[in-house]
Amino acid sequence: MIKNFSTLATTQLRIDGLSILEAGYKSILTKDVVQSQVRRKGDILSLRDHNIDLTNFARVFFVAIGKCAVSASEVIEPLLADRLTSGIVLDVCDGDFSKLKCCVGTHPFPSEANIVATESIQDLLKDLTDKDLVILVISGGGSALLCSPLELRVEDLTRVNKYFFEQGATIEELNTVRKHLSTVQGGQLAKQMYPAMVYSLIFSDVPGNDLSLVASGPTVLDQTTKADALAIIDKYGGYKLSGLRETSIGETPKEEKYFANVNNILFLTNEQALEAMKKRALELGYSCVICDSSVQAEATQLGQILSKLPILSNSCWLYGGETTVAVRGNGRGGRCQELVLSALPNLIADYLLIAASSDGWDNSPVAGAVGDKELFERAKNEHLDIEDYLARNDSYSFFQQCGGFIDTGRTGANVSDFYLVLKK
Repeated sequence: MIKNFSTLATTQLRIDGLSILEAGYKSILTKDVVQSQVRRKGDILSLRDHNIDLTNFARVFFVAIGKCAVSASEVIEPLLADRLTSGIVLDVCDGDFSKLKCCVGTHPFPSEANIVATESIQDLLKDLTDKDLVILVISGGGSALLCSPLELRVEDLTRVNKYFFEQGATIEELNTVRKHLSTVQGGQLAKQMYPAMVYSLIFSDVPGNDLSLVASGPTVLDQTTKADALAIIDKYGGYKLSGLRETSIGETPKEEKYFANVNNILFLTNEQALEAMKKRALELGYSCVICDSSVQAEATQLGQILSKLPILSNSCWLYGGETTVAVRGNGRGGRCQELVLSALPNLIADYLLIAASSDGWDNSPVAGAVGDKELFERAKNEHLDIEDYLARNDSYSFFQQCGGFIDTGRTGANVSDFYLVLKK
C-alpha cells in the first residue's frame, strides 16, 4: 500500500510506524470489506445482517457514490447479476462494468460533469414504486460528486465550497450548508426514491460517524434547518459571496414517511483501521492505545499537541479524524502534511509522528507525511524555513524537497485520516 516504504524506512522507528500504518490501510480495502459482508445465496442477498429476498421486487437498481464507489461496485454488480435492472457508479476514477454506467466526477469541488452524473442518477430513480428495490453505496467525496444545486451556477457553488474550506469551517458546518444548497442531499434523494425499499451502505469519512454528514446525507433524515445553514453562512461572512442569496438555500424534508423504507447501514468506519493498527503495534512489541477516533481540530494546532504528548517509551498512540486548515497562502498540500510540518520543530529523538489520509489524497498526490528528528535536521541542513512553508500553506513543496511524504496512490477507501505517535 505504501509505495515508497523502502525509501522512508531509514530507521527502525520509521519501519515500525509505517508497518502499523500499512496494517490500517489493508484493513479498509473496499473490495475486501464488501466481499466479507455482502453475499448472495440463491435469491437471498445478505447485506451484513440484512437478508433481502430479491424475488419480492419487480426491479432492482444499484447506485454507488463517492471514493469507494468503483471498488464496491466491482464486487456488488456480479452478485446482483441477473436480478440487476440498471445502475450508476459515480466516483473520481473510472471502472469497467457490464450493466452499470460509470461516471467520473471531480473532487473536492463540483463541476458540470458532477451535475450531469447526478441528473442521470435522479432520472434513474424517479417514478419508483413499492415493488422496486434500490441498493446504494454512499462514501466520502459524495458531497462534491453528488451535485444538484438548488439555484446556483456550478462556478458559484465551487466558490462557496472553496470559501468555506479556506475559512477552516468544520465538516459539520460545511455539509450543513451543502445540504441546503442542494436538491438531492440532506435526505432529498430518499424522498425522490419513495416509496421504494432502500438499503444504503454507508462508508463513514466523518468524525463521530454521523450518517447525515457522510456525502451530506442523501438518504438520511436531516435534523438541520435552513436557519442553521444561514447562521453558518453568517458566521463566516459567506453572505458576501457572489451568487449566494437566500433563494439559493432551501429546506430539507422532515416528513418521516419518506424514510420509512430506508435502511441506512453504517458499513465501515475508521475504528476498523485503528483496531488493525493497534493489533500490529502490539505484535511489534509496543504498548498501544486508541486515544480518539473522532478528532476535530485545526491542523497546525493538533500538530503542536501531538508533538508534545507525554508518551512513555515503547508506546504507540493512535487517533482518527479530520482536521481543518485556515488557508492563508496559495501553496500546495493538505491537512495531514500541514499537521506534520507544524510539529517538526518540537519532535525529539526516538519520537515519530505520522499523519495520513485514508483515501491516499491529501489535497495533493500523496497521502500525508512522516515526521521525526531526522527529517527536522535535514530541513535545517537544507535551510528550509518551516514557518515560511506554513505561512504559504505549501507543505507539499516542503516534503518534496526534504523527503518524508507518504505515497499510496488513491486507495479506493475513505474513512477520514489517521494520526500515529510512536516513541521508542
